[in-house]
Amino acid sequence: MHSNTPKRQSHCLWCLKPLQSYDFSFLIRHDYLCEEHEVCLSGKLKQIRIKQNMIHYLTPYTPEIASLMFRYKEHRDVPLGGCLFFPYHKHIKKLIKNKIVIIVPSSQQKTSERGFHPLKHALSLIGVTPYELLIKVSSQDQKKMKKKERVLTQFEFVSSVLTPSKHVVLFDDVLTTGHSLFTCKEILEHQGYHVTCCVFAIHLSWLKGI
Repeated sequence: MHSNTPKRQSHCLWCLKPLQSYDFSFLIRHDYLCEEHEVCLSGKLKQIRIKQNMIHYLTPYTPEIASLMFRYKEHRDVPLGGCLFFPYHKHIKKLIKNKIVIIVPSSQQKTSERGFHPLKHALSLIGVTPYELLIKVSSQDQKKMKKKERVLTQFEFVSSVLTPSKHVVLFDDVLTTGHSLFTCKEILEHQGYHVTCCVFAIHLSWLKGI
């Protein structure tokens, strides 16, 4: 007896085109992206040295990636989180093996406005739960500070959180100036942690001349 229930059609999270169906496709690909956009988010982790810091990154911050990130973060297109880290999940799992994961925090106000933490959500979709060892200080408290002072006092370490390892991978979504990432790295190192940095996308200005 044949079921009258229509077969569910999957769509690309990036462009919303229907995804083609392949026999045993679940063994070789995922159902987040079409072939065209899967190519944009594929490959191995790359590395670049910036200000004496070795940074692992997944993709350049192209206009297409910028548009994708804006939809995900500001338009609250939450399902898009599935296509950020999933194409690289095997490489990420290898990078974080025997380490704990920490994310560069957003302010409570920004997280409340969005209704979710984009980076934390994207990592959760590949089975990664970060430790919240850092908090972002309210921007209201920093308005009277100079720019350099704001950067240095932007984040605080949460000493009450116990961790099973002193080896961490610090994640951020986009590396632009690097101020937030490097400040968080410095705070963690001051607390005795060995820090590896990883970002989803890196601004094109850092990649010139490579």
